[in-house]
Amino acid sequence: MSIRSNKISITLAMIGATLLLLSMIVMGSLDSVTLTNPTDGMEIYGTYTLTASVEGHATQVSFYYQPSGESGWNLIGIATNDTYPDTDFSYNWITTGVSDGTYNLNATATNGSSYESSVRTGVIIDNIVTPDPSNLQVSDVLNDQGGNLYLSWEWSGDTGDLETFTIEKKPEGGDWSFLDNTTYTDYTDGPGLSNTQTYCYHVRAVGTDGDVSGWTGEACAEPNAEPIMDQVNITPSDPTVNDTVQCVGFMHDIDDSSGLSATYYITGTRYPSGTNSQSGTVDCIAVNVSQWSDITLPGSATHECIVTISDIQKGDKYTCEMTPYDGEEYGDSVQSSMAYINNSRPWASDVVV
Repeated sequence: MSIRSNKISITLAMIGATLLLLSMIVMGSLDSVTLTNPTDGMEIYGTYTLTASVEGHATQVSFYYQPSGESGWNLIGIATNDTYPDTDFSYNWITTGVSDGTYNLNATATNGSSYESSVRTGVIIDNIVTPDPSNLQVSDVLNDQGGNLYLSWEWSGDTGDLETFTIEKKPEGGDWSFLDNTTYTDYTDGPGLSNTQTYCYHVRAVGTDGDVSGWTGEACAEPNAEPIMDQVNITPSDPTVNDTVQCVGFMHDIDDSSGLSATYYITGTRYPSGTNSQSGTVDCIAVNVSQWSDITLPGSATHECIVTISDIQKGDKYTCEMTPYDGEEYGDSVQSSMAYINNSRPWASDVVV
């Protein structure tokens, strides 16, 4: 080999070494990597952003998971960064792709010639799906004078995974607004609701992991005042077999002026033995004050419910019980005092002096 050829080889070798040295200077060395998020023992769910911080230079960071107690690593994904200095790498992990449980995580960085790794242990994945509440029912609260509505619904989830139920309401045809949060599967809205307004509701569940269910279907109702039977009388107050004997109930309802009725049960005891009882339903009409001269009417009464007692006989004893109804709910029953059927009163057909 000639001296000239040797000089060329030496020159090329020096150029190669110089380029390699320049590459190392430009690229930099990889010193370490730290898996910054999540930390040991952290609970994560949904789409979670894994992050790693590099000291020195790296071209990529690979993220891995390993179920606790098992061996071997499973690739989650690779994050690349071609800029320098490239110290931060991140990757969005869709954690619903693995089962809920406890995992170890690994971030391995490389610059093409060397590798550094960082491990986090005891990371908990909790992707419990919060089920939708169902079968929402809204109804009037019974035995009150209105202004309240009762809500109930069903939920198939585990109460340990429930943060709260969120309730929204609106007037029918209006806009939704927040009402309240509760951990129970029922709720009473009121008092203070209008008895002439229909209200609509829907409910959703919020899990302890932040997962939010869908809303239930909409359910609506209107508060209703319970009808009140003020008093029940048997008239006339001292009946005979020749009288038309009636059971009369006097009632009122603060939010209904029509469609009122009453169920009745007339208990008759016949002398010396036997019974004469009647039962049924009667419509109630506006009170006609003038026809009840022998009865002191209750001031609150707006309607009267009249039933004629049939087939009366001397010596019968009767009581009458009435229960008011407004088409939605029954009020409390009220019973009359007992009435005794007397013989017809004697009368003189003629007087001779």
